Amino acid sequence: MSGLTRALACGLLYVLAQGQADAAAISRFSPQGEVAQVRQVRASFSEAAIQFGDPKAPAPFDVNCAEAGTARWADDKNWIFDFVRDLPPGTKCSFTLKPGFKTLAGNVVSGKSTFQFNTGGPAVISVQPYQGENIDEEQAFVLVQNGAATEASVREHLYCEIEGVHERVPVKFVAADARTELLKRFADRIEANRVTIVQCQQRFPNEAAVRLVWDKGISTASGITTTQAQSFKFKTRKAFTASFSCQRENANSACTPILPATLSFSSPISRKLAEEIVLKGARGTVKPDFAKDDKEEMVSRISFKPPFAEKAEYSIVLPGGLKDESGRTLGNAAQFPLKWTTADFPPLAKFPSAPFGIIELNADATLPVTLRNVESSMMVRSANGKASPGKVADVKVDTDAGIIAWLGKLNRYHENSIQIGGKQVETRSIGLLEKEPGARKLDLPPPSDAPGAALRPFEVIGIPFKEPGFHVVELESRKLGAALLDKPAPMYVRTSALVTNLAVHIKLGRENAAVWVTTLDNAKPVADADVRISDCKGKELWRGRTDKSGIALSPKPMVDACQYYDNDEGRINGLFASARKTDEKGRADMAFALSSWNSGIESFRFNLPTDFNKSSTVRAHSVLDRTLLRAGETVSMKHVIRIENMHGFSLQKPNLLPTAISAMPYL
Repeated sequence: MSGLTRALACGLLYVLAQGQADAAAISRFSPQGEVAQVRQVRASFSEAAIQFGDPKAPAPFDVNCAEAGTARWADDKNWIFDFVRDLPPGTKCSFTLKPGFKTLAGNVVSGKSTFQFNTGGPAVISVQPYQGENIDEEQAFVLVQNGAATEASVREHLYCEIEGVHERVPVKFVAADARTELLKRFADRIEANRVTIVQCQQRFPNEAAVRLVWDKGISTASGITTTQAQSFKFKTRKAFTASFSCQRENANSACTPILPATLSFSSPISRKLAEEIVLKGARGTVKPDFAKDDKEEMVSRISFKPPFAEKAEYSIVLPGGLKDESGRTLGNAAQFPLKWTTADFPPLAKFPSAPFGIIELNADATLPVTLRNVESSMMVRSANGKASPGKVADVKVDTDAGIIAWLGKLNRYHENSIQIGGKQVETRSIGLLEKEPGARKLDLPPPSDAPGAALRPFEVIGIPFKEPGFHVVELESRKLGAALLDKPAPMYVRTSALVTNLAVHIKLGRENAAVWVTTLDNAKPVADADVRISDCKGKELWRGRTDKSGIALSPKPMVDACQYYDNDEGRINGLFASARKTDEKGRADMAFALSSWNSGIESFRFNLPTDFNKSSTVRAHSVLDRTLLRAGETVSMKHVIRIENMHGFSLQKPNLLPTAISAMPYL
């Protein structure tokens, strides 16, 4: 190539390169394609297109859109078009760069010059009922869209899927009057053309999964269709049925006659209909038991109050035309009148106070126990006066440490379960006195009637105690175990009883403690009683005797270290105060109280001061040279600070005295 040719070629390449360098372009345009929500359009140029701040700068695009808007330059490179409102579905817009538009440098904008977008087809933004709710067998669905949809496309592309039905179920539009009512209730403030209300053309079976599908192809009036399907899941409610329930000793037993019988409905019925349901038996008719404050117009369950006759047959009779709140008739109406029977009264052995109670020594000291349908052989005497093999075990405990230990053990074994050998064992299946050394047997009165019967009738008997003291009592019954335990085994019912004519009161103070002892029968103070205070583990903290007023004062404070003790093992809570005194009949009487026994008699209930942190009470008093002052005057004052104690007042430690005072304005 000659030098001239080479020079011409290089010049041509330079011109082409210079032309490419001078070309401008639209570096970004948004939105494009299908976009559901549009309020603003933005175009960005690769270089400055206008003089920044020029209010007369022309718009670079021709806009073809059904929705109005205003154009503006955000800066020299970014042009914005704001629509008056969010664009509804079915809106098409195109923006075309004006022919001959040049940048500020005079460069022609090359590349893509026309941009289009649409807002897509109508989409559901809310549905009633909500997803996951139980629906009616002929449920109407209220669909609120972001824009109107054509009725023809909805009819063609909106359908139901029902569990057990292997084909799509088309929808139908509700009648005009029903639509008006539903719009008023669920879409009162929404444009009516944005609300679709339909029902599936097939009745739903009960408890079936249902899907309502807003499929692709549903279009707006402009012809733009949805490109993504939406589905909403529901489940049909249960059939309207009534079910009877009662408490049973086990699954194969008849109903327990001492507990309520209940009739439950899967859907509420009116209270008026519920009141017409009756329970019929040999003794007559019984109406449902409603609480006095129950004023609900619709009810889902009713109950019949016990007791019922044992080994008796009853039937529940429903009124004619029983319907639920939706007007559905009872699905299992053929089962009524519903007959059911009662069993024998369940076996029972119960102490009125467990695991601890107090019995007055001078008031016919007997421990009551309620018995029903338990073995007579366990508790009666034979005709010749000899004790039968089955009796009540009793152990008497004298020492404070022993009583504290038994109180803790009874708390731990009181009607719960414990871990033994890695297994949970019911405490009612464990006999505490079975192998207890020193335990004795107590004779019980014979049954009040039918002495030869195998089972004891329902009655309350008393276990007599002739001596004062702390007793642990335990009953054993295989009949109870067979009815109430998981496997056939003896069941144990236990309590403890303090038989006494003494009342012990304990009060803990910041500087000392007081124990006051009186008699139960005449409330007189007990003088010269032996008083002891122990902690929750049985360690004796102090011992003294009462004065003529029945009061024993400890010269030192008693620290209640057990107040917040871990009670998982049944430990007692609080300090243990006991008193012992031989009465006029020569009986060695004793009684005790816990410092935690203050329910209902706490100090704050009587507006008495309560010092929870046990700190000293600081009293302060100021003496001023005068009480009427003017602003800016100097006042002289003296401050007296003392500690309040049992002897009156004492001086505060110097290092605890305040070093500054502050005056609060009088308001």
